[in-house]
Amino acid sequence: MHPELRSRFNADFTPEKYAALLRCVNEGTRWPADFRLSETPIFLTREFTDEIVYAANEIAVQAFLDHRIGFLDISKVVGETLSADAGKGSNGRPGDLGTVLGTDARARVLAEEICQRVGT
Repeated sequence: MHPELRSRFNADFTPEKYAALLRCVNEGTRWPADFRLSETPIFLTREFTDEIVYAANEIAVQAFLDHRIGFLDISKVVGETLSADAGKGSNGRPGDLGTVLGTDARARVLAEEICQRVGT
């Protein structure tokens, strides 16, 4: 995560903003949320995002070359991998070798699962 952005967000967040978030969610759903919403977004560093995108892109392009997915599915695979992986497994030390390798391996597994699901 990006510590500076998270700190700024947390410092600026108020009970009024949470109430507005809850109103927005409840207006768009059939039943009101009867649980506490997670109001803190995940702020990913550029490096962390790039790790996921690179790994997922390699898997998706290979799946395209192997005729397992269509060309337009490449961006779908990368986007879904990034959404599914966002923030998981980060130990708070950007660039730490364990984080990089874990992120890369997890992104590749997720991308492959998505390729199998969207495959042509």
